[in-house]
Amino acid sequence: MNSIYNIIKVKKSVKLDLVEKISLAGCNVGLIPKLLQQKLTIKDKPEIGWVLPIADILKNKGQTVIIDIKPKSKTEIFLCELDSVYGFSYNEWTPIMYRLKVLVNKRSPKKTSKKIIVYPPKPDIIYTILYMMGSFKKGRLTGKWTGPAFGSANSLLLWPDAASFFYQQIKKNNPEFINENIQLIKF
Repeated sequence: MNSIYNIIKVKKSVKLDLVEKISLAGCNVGLIPKLLQQKLTIKDKPEIGWVLPIADILKNKGQTVIIDIKPKSKTEIFLCELDSVYGFSYNEWTPIMYRLKVLVNKRSPKKTSKKIIVYPPKPDIIYTILYMMGSFKKGRLTGKWTGPAFGSANSLLLWPDAASFFYQQIKKNNPEFINENIQLIKF
C-alpha cells in the first residue's frame, strides 16, 4: 500500500499526515511512469538507466510517499519513505530499485498510528529490487508498467549492465553498504 503524506514541521520534529492512497505502478495512474514520462525525450532509448529522486520532487509540494511494507499484518507496522527510484529499461521490461528510509518497524501496531507518523532523526536506509512490464520508445511509455503476475516466475533477472547500474547507484548514495563486513559460510 502506497500513500502520499503531507510533511508538517512541529518544533524539532517532522510529522507526516496522510493525504491519499496512490499507485506507484500502472501506465495510467502510477506515479513512477508519470514522472518518468515527464523526463523522456525522443533521443532516450533502451537499454538505459534512469533516476527519479521522488523525495526531492515531492518535497517542493511539502509531500512524500510512504510505502506500507506489510499492509495486511495485524502484528507489525513497517512503513518506509520512498526516497528514490532507479530503473534500467530494456525494450519491454524495466528492473527497478527503490531506495527506502525506514520510518516505523514495530510489533504491536495498536500503539502506532499509520495516519500520522513522526519522522525518526536518522532513519535506516534499505533497498529493494523488482521489475515492471513496461519501457519506452521514441519518448513515449510502452507497456502497462505493472509488476509481474503472482506465480513461480516472478523473480528478477539482472544482466551485467543493470546489475552494474544498481551497484553504482548504491555505491554513490550509500558507499558504506559496499564495504560492509559480511560473515560467510564457506564450502
